[in-house]
Amino acid sequence: MSQLHSKAVSKTVDLVSEGEIGGLLVGAKSIYLDGTPLQDTSGTDNFEGVTFNDDSKGTNTQSYLPGYPGVESTVSVNLRVKKGAPGAIEKTIIDSNLDAIRVTLFFPALSEQDEDKLVGTAVAFKIYFKKDDVAWNDDDVQIKTPNPISGKATQRFEKSYRLDIPARWQEGDGFNSITVKVERTTDDSTSDKITDVMYWGSYTKIIYNKLRYPNSALVGMTFNAEQFSSIPTRGYEIKGIKVKVPSNYTPYDPGHCSIGGYRRKDTCVSGGGVWSEGSCSKSKISLTLSGANANSGHYEVILSSSLGELHFWMSFLSFISIKPWS
Repeated sequence: MSQLHSKAVSKTVDLVSEGEIGGLLVGAKSIYLDGTPLQDTSGTDNFEGVTFNDDSKGTNTQSYLPGYPGVESTVSVNLRVKKGAPGAIEKTIIDSNLDAIRVTLFFPALSEQDEDKLVGTAVAFKIYFKKDDVAWNDDDVQIKTPNPISGKATQRFEKSYRLDIPARWQEGDGFNSITVKVERTTDDSTSDKITDVMYWGSYTKIIYNKLRYPNSALVGMTFNAEQFSSIPTRGYEIKGIKVKVPSNYTPYDPGHCSIGGYRRKDTCVSGGGVWSEGSCSKSKISLTLSGANANSGHYEVILSSSLGELHFWMSFLSFISIKPWS
């Protein structure tokens, strides 16, 4: 039975709110996949290989989320990579718009015959890439040294490696081409008991989707698809839209309450929670604060959208009326 299995990665970008928002309530503990948080209360990961980016808080000047392809184009290579002659394999990609390259290697099988049983073996390698006519011994050459592929595979096993183009290469005059080199560092086997032939299967040219989505709060996620039977539902606990509040309001005090940490100042008086400029409104969400003898407290706000439900906690001096999304 094989110990090595090819893996697929899924990427999602979710619109969680209009912005600008305060962001995730407690980092990875505030993101849910199929109802389970990425991390439990002790900080232990509940899923392997999950990364997220919540840098886009919904400002008007926010940048795009890097790492989420808009255009991909795969080119077949299918060449054996040997430590001996002919040695490392090089491919030059003429394209000045690249943001990343994904190199895919494969082994038809990977094993070693040990007396009467089949066991695993290991192969080490390096991946180099450079721009234009830079020499391979130049300090600007990028070198990726992944962990050796180790284990037993009785059928074809693939693994891909992402090469992100350094931002400095894209500045000034940029570049015209990228050259990638794959080098095997483990000796080529001369024994018929060892099966470890390595191939460079393909490379994929990646150009990011550089849409900023201003005033929209986004969360991008990458996760190992083999952990789910389908794309999982995503949920987020967020500190919601930033709005103006009365001067006697303490916006955040993590030691005060068990959920959210929002409270009023102890010195405030009844009826003191009045907006200095009347009501505050957004195009899809409006918050109205009235100051007449209302009780202060925490309110769970649930906004319906095509992505599901968005939950966050707020507390003002008075009741908050919410108009749901249309």
